[in-house]
Amino acid sequence: MIRIKKGASLREVSGLMKNENLIKNKTAFVVAAGISAKANKIKHGDYLFEKRTSALAIIRRVVRGEFGVQPVKIVVPEGSDNLDIAGMFSDFEYFDKEKFIKESEGKEGYLFPDTYLFFKTAEAEEIIGEMTANFKKKVGDISKDALIMASMIEKEASNGQDRKVISGILWKRIKINMPLQVDAVFPYITGEKEISKLIRLTIRIFTKDCRPVQSPIQVWTP
Repeated sequence: MIRIKKGASLREVSGLMKNENLIKNKTAFVVAAGISAKANKIKHGDYLFEKRTSALAIIRRVVRGEFGVQPVKIVVPEGSDNLDIAGMFSDFEYFDKEKFIKESEGKEGYLFPDTYLFFKTAEAEEIIGEMTANFKKKVGDISKDALIMASMIEKEASNGQDRKVISGILWKRIKINMPLQVDAVFPYITGEKEISKLIRLTIRIFTKDCRPVQSPIQVWTP
């Protein structure tokens, strides 16, 4: 398996191929790519080459993105938090769970639930980038408050009709400066779920508590 990193130069790629004994001459590889005017069209990713082949054949594959391996389908359900998503990639070769949790801090809700195709060599940064880009593509620009509200509504109701009703109620409570009184936040407060600093802060701002829960986050009533 050969990994071509994003932004790798043609000479770097030729070095990778030479090191794996796939080509005889690095210079000939670079020249062949230059002649075919494809030097700047190489697609990054992980490639599997079973045997030595011609420079032109290799260039053709890396330009077309013919990786030689099949990606894995990952289904991220609605309501999945960052910890849930990290668990879905636990058997990926280069995936670092701790790095994923750290780099996704503050991105709770921006990792769009969808069906993805990833190679087993995908790393945390690539996965986060793909999912946040998908969020922007599907949802567009949205305020953090609106996103957090949507997350709470999703946890509070199981179907679309109920969510519409609850959404109307909660936004009205915000309008009149009333505590939200949402039970869905309690699994995070009691430690049953991890939660980002952003959501912790927003819960603290939006809600106050009189319930006997030992937590730095106060919710429910003034």
